[in-house]
Amino acid sequence: MSESLPLSIPDLLSDESKRCAEFPVVRDSIFLGHAAVCPLPTKVLNACTHYLEQAALNDQESVFSGVQVHSIRRVAAEIIQCSLEEVALIGPTSNALSMIAEGLPYGKGDEILVYFDDYPSNVYPWVALEEKGVTIRYIQTRSLGEIGIRELEQSINKQTRLVALASCHYLSGYRIDIDRIGEYLHTLGIKFCLDAIQTVGAFPTTMQHVDFMAADSHKWMLGPCGAGILFVKKDLQDFLKPRV
Repeated sequence: MSESLPLSIPDLLSDESKRCAEFPVVRDSIFLGHAAVCPLPTKVLNACTHYLEQAALNDQESVFSGVQVHSIRRVAAEIIQCSLEEVALIGPTSNALSMIAEGLPYGKGDEILVYFDDYPSNVYPWVALEEKGVTIRYIQTRSLGEIGIRELEQSINKQTRLVALASCHYLSGYRIDIDRIGEYLHTLGIKFCLDAIQTVGAFPTTMQHVDFMAADSHKWMLGPCGAGILFVKKDLQDFLKPRV
C-alpha cells in the first residue's frame, strides 16, 4: 500500500479541498471538536480497510507484522517523549488503567489518592483495590478538575503510595501541570499515574515525571476506538505485574 504525504494543520486550514479529502465528515456537515470521539481521517480509514482486506485473504495474525508494531510504538514514544521500550500497545484507556491498578503490589496500610469527579475509567479501577485492603482517598478541589500542589498537600500523608490523575479534566477542560506535580510527588517517594487521553496528540504530554500512563487513540490522536498506548517507566517494569 502506497502512503500519501503527511498533512500539516496549516495545509488543512489553507486548502479546503485537502481538509474535505482528509476529513470526509466536513463535506456535508459542520463538525465541532469537542474532546470526545473523533471522526476517522481518510488516512486511518485507508489503513484499516487495507488491513481488513489483507486479513480476509491471509492469517489475521500474520497480516500485521512485527515491523509495523515496532514502528507504531516508536511513533508513540516520540509523541510522549520516552523510550520505545517503555511503550506498549493496548486497548481502551480503561483497560490499561485497570492493568496498572491490578498490577501494583499494594495492600492493607497503603493509600492511593484519586479525584472522585474524574472520568470513571480513572476512578473505578482504583476503588476496586479496596477489596485488597488498599485505602482510597479523594482529592478536594475548589473548582472542577483544578488540581495543583496545594490540593495535593492537603490530601497526601505518609501512607500515600500513588496519585492517579487525568492530564485534563473531561468536563471542565482544566489541564494540570504534569511536570510540576510529578516532580513534587517524586520528592515524596510517591508514584504518579496519568490518564492522558485528553491531551496526547493535542498538547505536549511528556513522561519525564510520570510513572504510568494510559491514552486511547480515539480523541486527539485521530485513531479508532480501542487502540491505545500504555507507558510504564523502565525502572518500574519489574515492580508492576499486571494481571490480564
